[in-house]
Amino acid sequence: MDTLRTTIEVGGYYLINPRNPRCTKNRGKMCKVLEILNTNYVRVRLLETKRIAKVKASDLTDFEDDIDV
Repeated sequence: MDTLRTTIEVGGYYLINPRNPRCTKNRGKMCKVLEILNTNYVRVRLLETKRIAKVKASDLTDFEDDIDV
């Protein structure tokens, strides 16, 4: 079984991309990691709305595009 892993750093920018196709709440949104809560969840700030959300760490993926914050 192939597993994808992303190293998560506080202050890093990531894309929310859940593997489950039914999870569409924050799919495709860019975020900044504020805090790592435990091994499963992180607290992020969504860049589009500036809201704070709690997402699964496994739902975050890297992206290579430069962004203006």
